[in-house]
Amino acid sequence: MKAIRYRIDLEQPLLATSLLGDPNSSVSFDFIPGSLIRGMCIQHYLRQHKVHNAAHNPDVQRLFFNGHTRYLHAYPLNTDQHRSLPMPHVLSTPKHGDGTTLYNESHMEWNDTEWSEVTNNGKTELKPVADPFCTVRNDTILRYRPNRTLQIHIQRDRRKGHALRATGRGEIFQYDALAADQSFGGIILCDTDSDADTITTILQSQSVFWLGRSRSAHYGRVRFHVADVDRGTSGREVHTPLRDLPAEEPCTLSLLSDTFLTDAEGNALAGVTAETLKVYLNIDADINPTHTFTTINIHGGFNRTWQLPIPQLYALAAGSTITFTPRQTVSATMVQQWEEDGIGARRAEGFGRLTVNWLTEMHYNSSEGKLHTLAARRVKNDLKPVSQQTAKLMAKRLLEKRIDQEIAHFIETQVNNQVSTATDTDGMPENSQLSRLNNIIRQALSTDTVSLETVQQRFGQFKPTASRKFDSARLEGTSLSRWIDTLLANPQTVWDKLTVTAPDIAGYQTETTNERDLTEKTALRLLSAVLSAPMQRRKDTQNEHMG
Repeated sequence: MKAIRYRIDLEQPLLATSLLGDPNSSVSFDFIPGSLIRGMCIQHYLRQHKVHNAAHNPDVQRLFFNGHTRYLHAYPLNTDQHRSLPMPHVLSTPKHGDGTTLYNESHMEWNDTEWSEVTNNGKTELKPVADPFCTVRNDTILRYRPNRTLQIHIQRDRRKGHALRATGRGEIFQYDALAADQSFGGIILCDTDSDADTITTILQSQSVFWLGRSRSAHYGRVRFHVADVDRGTSGREVHTPLRDLPAEEPCTLSLLSDTFLTDAEGNALAGVTAETLKVYLNIDADINPTHTFTTINIHGGFNRTWQLPIPQLYALAAGSTITFTPRQTVSATMVQQWEEDGIGARRAEGFGRLTVNWLTEMHYNSSEGKLHTLAARRVKNDLKPVSQQTAKLMAKRLLEKRIDQEIAHFIETQVNNQVSTATDTDGMPENSQLSRLNNIIRQALSTDTVSLETVQQRFGQFKPTASRKFDSARLEGTSLSRWIDTLLANPQTVWDKLTVTAPDIAGYQTETTNERDLTEKTALRLLSAVLSAPMQRRKDTQNEHMG
C-alpha cells in the first residue's frame, strides 16, 4: 500500500455541490470529495498520455476506476497540518452546556445508570456534536468547522451579457461554498510504486488547478502540495494500535466517509445487520443495537461524459458507529485489510472508509480547535488612496455585521434556549431592573469615550433587592451578576464568547482583539443584548395572549 498525502490550498471559494439547500441555490460539502480529485487527475492523465479509449485501457481502469487506486476525501487540516476526521455520531454533549465534555454512547459501560447521572435523571437533554470534524488525542477531542462563504448571484443572458428579467434570465440565486484561504488534507492510496509516481507527477505537473463548479464566476482555484509518499504504509487514519479482536468481546466499527451498502437484491441499506457484516467483512458477529448509531445521507451527481444525472442513492453517513461482537477471533491482519480496502461501492471516490475501535474512552474533554489558514495576500500597494479608504470602510462594516450575527447567535443559544416558555418565571430579573442597567449601558455607548468602569460602578450601586435578582439569575453556568462583573472587568473575554474572524478586503483587516475601543464597545453591545432578550421575550408572550 502506497499513500500519497497532499494539501489543497483554496485560493478562491470552492463549490463542491451537495444535494442540500433550496433548488435555486447550491450548497457545498464541508469537505472536498474524492470524486473531484479523481476527475481532475483523469482529465490531466488523458490529455498528457493522449488516451482516446479510456474504457478499454487497463492503465486507466487501474488508476481511476476499479478501486485499486482510492482517492479519499480531503478533510480540513488543523494548525499542525494534520488531517481531521468526521465527528462520530456516538458523541453527545449536554444541550445547554459549553461543549467541553463529550460522552461516548458506544462505550459498553454507558448504560441507563450512567445516562441518569449525566442527565440528572433526564432533566438535562443530550444533543449530538454540531461540529462536523474532529481530532482525537487520548482523552481529548478537538472540534473543527471549516469556514464558509455565502454569495448572491444573478442569472444573466449569455448573449446580452446582463440579466433579462422579462425572459426569465434574471433570477437571483445563492452559492454556499467553502471559503477561500483555508487548507484541506487528502490521501490517495495506490497498490504499486509506479502508480503512486504517476499520480504524484500529475499533482505536481502545474502550480494551479481548478475544482468544482462555477469556475468562470471566480470559484475553484486551488493549489496542490504533495507532502510525502508513504511506501509500504498500512494507510491507517487513526492512531489506535492494531490488534486482534477476541471472540465474544464487543468492538466498534466507525465510518470515516459515507458508505454505500446494498442487500442481496441490490437495494440500498439504511442500516447494518449481522448479515451485512457477513457479506462485506466475512465474519460472524452479533450487532449491539443499544450502542450502534447510524444516520443516512443521499448522494447524487452528474456524469459529464454521459451528460446524464447519477441516480440518487442512500448511504450510511460518515461518523456512523456500529458496535458488534464477533463470534470468532478476528486477526489484526484482517482488520488491517478492512481499513485498507474499505467496504461498499464507489471506493475509488473515497467512499466506504472505516476504522475499528477508534474511540476507547467513555468521557472526553473537548475544545474548539483551530484550522490551518493561508497567509493573507497583501495587495495594498496596488490600490490608490481612495480605494484604500474604501477597502478599510468595507472591512469595518463587514466586521460589524459579523459581530451582530455572533451576538444574535449567542442570545439564541445561551439566553433564549435556557427557558422553555417566555414568562416572568424564567429566572431573569424584572423588566424594570433590566431596563435600568440597559439604559446605563446605552448612555456609555453614546459617548465618545466608552467607560466600563462607570457602568460597573453604577451597577454596584443597585439596591439589595435588585442585586439579589441578578444573583439568582443564571447565564453560562454562573450567576448573572458575576457574569456581568467578569465581562466588565475583563472585556477581552468577549472574543471567547463571540467567534469573529477579521474580514480581509484587498489586504486590509480590522483587528478584533488589539483595539481596546472596539473590544469594550462589543462587550457592552453583548451585555445590552443579553438584558434586552428577556424583555422582548416577555413582550412577545404578552402580545400572543392579548391576540
